Amino acid sequence: NRREYQPDPNWQNTKTYQYIKNINEDHASDRTVRQHYQNPDAGKPVLYESTSVKKALAVTGAIVGYTIGSGFAIAELILMIFLHVASAVLIPMGIMFPLMAAAFAGGIAGSSSYSSIKRFERYIAGLGGKTYADVKALAAAAGKSEGYTVKDLKKFIKKGWFRQGHLDNTEKCLITSDDMFQQYIAAEKQQEIVQKSREEEDREMSKLSSEAKEMLAAGDEYIKQIHECNDEIPGEEMSGKISHTENSVRNIFNRAKEHPEAIGDLRRMMSYYLPTTVKLLKAYADMDRQEIKGDNIEKSKKEIEDTIDTLNAAFDKLFDSMFEDTSLDVSTDATVMKNL
Repeated sequence: NRREYQPDPNWQNTKTYQYIKNINEDHASDRTVRQHYQNPDAGKPVLYESTSVKKALAVTGAIVGYTIGSGFAIAELILMIFLHVASAVLIPMGIMFPLMAAAFAGGIAGSSSYSSIKRFERYIAGLGGKTYADVKALAAAAGKSEGYTVKDLKKFIKKGWFRQGHLDNTEKCLITSDDMFQQYIAAEKQQEIVQKSREEEDREMSKLSSEAKEMLAAGDEYIKQIHECNDEIPGEEMSGKISHTENSVRNIFNRAKEHPEAIGDLRRMMSYYLPTTVKLLKAYADMDRQEIKGDNIEKSKKEIEDTIDTLNAAFDKLFDSMFEDTSLDVSTDATVMKNL
């Protein structure tokens, strides 16, 4: 008549469960930290300060400090009782207070050091084997606020516990490797270049007329549609032709942005050639999706392929014509230079 064991449904709400959970989390954190310290790759630098000795010293300091301090406190209490009863005292009161205060200060310092070491280990565990992590995630791992965590990380970096530690410019990310930090610096510089390029492009666009802006915006939309059609068409040969079309049209509009005086020459391209190109490509993609391809479909696809070749030749010729004035200026300068 054995009763089958039934777990307590409220087990997770008990203090015992929480106590065991905290122990398991500390053990998991310790395992992660030890993996970083073991450094199996001989050529890989150790990124984090070892905490085993520091932790032992901190615990010892806390135990010794509190034990001695408590002893002095008990002795002080006994002396106070003794003074109340008798007029003589064996140890002067002036010596007891400083000794007790020093002992308790040592215990507090040991406890504080131990708490710092545990937070440092939680930060390492929060990195999850990576050499970078959001400060927000590290704060959650340590159970502290982001502001507190930033100050804490700065302290550990200054002390050299993060041997190659850095915070990014916004203090939102911890980077624990010099190599990774150099990649971050390079990415920041590249971002600055891109940002300056965008600002310069915005300044140039602000100088254009409303008609020119509308035409360039429409051109970007046509380029986008051409690219989407290319994604829908799997044929390698046709895909190459469409990529040629996309690049040619993009080059034309990039040139028009740099030389707005040439935008007027694109009206026919905008009013007929580009709409027709997109229409033909969408029709080709639709026919290419059909499972059964009869003679009409194959014939139409061949006609579109030939038409795209013709359009590519026309776009390339248009792009070349946009350099006519530049070519004339170069020719004139070269002739003058030869004569001189």
